[in-house]
Amino acid sequence: MKSLGALKTLAIVFAVIIIILLGVLFFYNPAKAPLLPPDNAGGAKILQPTLSADGHLGVTAPQPGALVTSPVTVVGTVTGGGWFFEASFPVKVLDGNGTVIGRGIAQAQADWMSTSSVPFTAIVQFSAPAGATGTVVLSKDNPSGNPAMDMSLSIPIRFK
Repeated sequence: MKSLGALKTLAIVFAVIIIILLGVLFFYNPAKAPLLPPDNAGGAKILQPTLSADGHLGVTAPQPGALVTSPVTVVGTVTGGGWFFEASFPVKVLDGNGTVIGRGIAQAQADWMSTSSVPFTAIVQFSAPAGATGTVVLSKDNPSGNPAMDMSLSIPIRFK
């Protein structure tokens, strides 16, 4: 007799679990579920890189429209090669008038001759800007001087 009571209890627990799972499936709407917590919730935010036209250069910092001070740190990856020469490529900071107010070098943080993803960083000091906005320009290193090999990525920024 005790086993019959245990079976009834087990069946009731199992039925409750099934009802809960069905309720979750019925009421859960994945379109309304946030993939990331809001910025003010204290959660981590996944940054989408700004990509170059060829898709090989991805910059995660600064993000477009970021508020920056000198020096600005530029961080990203090169995948598939082509942007580095001797493990580096040039980076400039322009003010709102297009005047170069800072120059720096993005340096590979791993084997730059790899076709896999190679992280890079650059720290660029810049002088006082004219205006509140500007641009960070990353240029593919092109020691050949061939204009057909030129490529760059411009990221709009704001100055603090």
